[in-house]
Amino acid sequence: MSETALDNPESAKETLASLVYDRLRQDIISVAIEPGEKLHIRSLCERFEVGLSPMREALSRLSSEGLVAQSDHRGFAVAPMDEEDLVDITRARCWLNELAIRKSIGPWRCRLGRAGRAFLFIGCRAHRASKLARSRSAAPHGKSLIAIFTAA
Repeated sequence: MSETALDNPESAKETLASLVYDRLRQDIISVAIEPGEKLHIRSLCERFEVGLSPMREALSRLSSEGLVAQSDHRGFAVAPMDEEDLVDITRARCWLNELAIRKSIGPWRCRLGRAGRAFLFIGCRAHRASKLARSRSAAPHGKSLIAIFTAA
């Protein structure tokens, strides 16, 4: 027998809708549910062992965040993802990585001197280039991410 949301004492303060929202959101973000996939409310209710009301509330919250698309008379589906979304996410990730590196070496910067800063800069660029080269095979429509970034 599987564990339901009510069996978990840690989550006793959260509503069923919040628990379903969290689990469904994680499934969407981790691509356990594919972009564009139709979400059948009754099968989701069975999967998460909840009623229709908490499921509809969770889907409405996900819809307001843009993770789920809701259309009249067609129900809910996971929001589709296109090449532009991938580029936006990748750019944001690169900016966050760069910011994290800058913050982490900030106190050391004045102690490194010119040669040390050049070494770090070259290392960061090489790391970024190697990551982009590896993701080349995963790029949509045969385009490499390097080509996408240099075109922008």
